[in-house]
Amino acid sequence: MGGYKPAHVRRAVWPRWLLTVVVSLAAGAVLYGWLRPAEAAQPAPVPPPPGGVWVVDGVPVGFPATPRGAGDAAARFETVLADAGTLPQPDAAALVRRLFPDVTDVDLGQLLPAAPRAQAGGIWQSTTVRVWAEHADDPAVTVPVGGTVRVQTLVLSLFGARTDGVSSVGDGGLAGVWTVHELTMRWTAGGWRLAAVGAPVPVPPPDVAGTVRDGSPRDGQPLARLLGADSWAP
Repeated sequence: MGGYKPAHVRRAVWPRWLLTVVVSLAAGAVLYGWLRPAEAAQPAPVPPPPGGVWVVDGVPVGFPATPRGAGDAAARFETVLADAGTLPQPDAAALVRRLFPDVTDVDLGQLLPAAPRAQAGGIWQSTTVRVWAEHADDPAVTVPVGGTVRVQTLVLSLFGARTDGVSSVGDGGLAGVWTVHELTMRWTAGGWRLAAVGAPVPVPPPDVAGTVRDGSPRDGQPLARLLGADSWAP
């Protein structure tokens, strides 16, 4: 045993740069493992309100890129335009230009007549009760960016003097008119926008028991599409 000499094993010596790389990779792997759960725990984006429609800078958005989405957007836009009548003229004009980017001065004048914006002087309210849009009966149709959809709406407009909320004055009440509106909606990167607005066409009001016709137009042809099977209440 005295002549036995143990063998000396040569230890591997790693270059200092290689050790730095290995340590860095290991630290990165640990850090990645820490960060992945943190990313997964981030809260999801806030979903839109029920129905998928919300308002951005006064413009209703969230309607799908379908013909039916164009019709629903048109009905909502008309409500916004009616409400704009109570705004100061500059604010109302700015809102119309957001809804209708290519609006001309003539169109702007028709949509917003140069009348005093009286906050409490009277009532002017428009309600869209029926909508028709071309190809809305085909749920598979998707409108590309830049595409347009022709829409018709049946609108009831009410106007009259505002009361004190307790008693009426004389024969005070609301007058009303039924009209069909022809609109063209364009799908953009920001959602639906108005591309064209036609002049409203007066149509016969619904017959109501106990009332007398006032001599308004009795031509029901403009109502043909809006009373068809492929129209709907927005």
